[in-house]
Amino acid sequence: MAHEFRFEDLDNATYDVEQSARRVQDARGELDAIVGSGESAEGNVRITTDVSGRVLSIHLDPRAMKLGSRDLADELLVAVRRAQDDSDAQRERIISGALGTSEWSVDSFAERSHRQFDKIVDNHRRVLDESEARLSEIIQRIEEDFE
Repeated sequence: MAHEFRFEDLDNATYDVEQSARRVQDARGELDAIVGSGESAEGNVRITTDVSGRVLSIHLDPRAMKLGSRDLADELLVAVRRAQDDSDAQRERIISGALGTSEWSVDSFAERSHRQFDKIVDNHRRVLDESEARLSEIIQRIEEDFE
């Protein structure tokens, strides 16, 4: 059973990829606006980070100043990690929405697009091979008729 190649399939796949790329481009503004926030376990330290995890602000409660240096460092690390985790979660949500999937990574999107394109190319090759075989049969019949 041969699968017939239709240009509509190629058009639809191209349209889907273009729409996904457009949604990702539109999401760039949202990504740039991400501010993750995190707080230490004791609430003495609050941190905000950007989408890349860079620290934007540090707020130390006056109680934090009474902590020893090691405890303060631990509180800072917890707050920074929580802020980075928050910005990561926001980024995942935005990209998942843009790609229309829970698999948000660029690699998974590229792989899905590649697989879809490969299917179209394979179908096209099959149709071309079948057409070539039919054309060879026709040529052979014509040559036989002229013999």
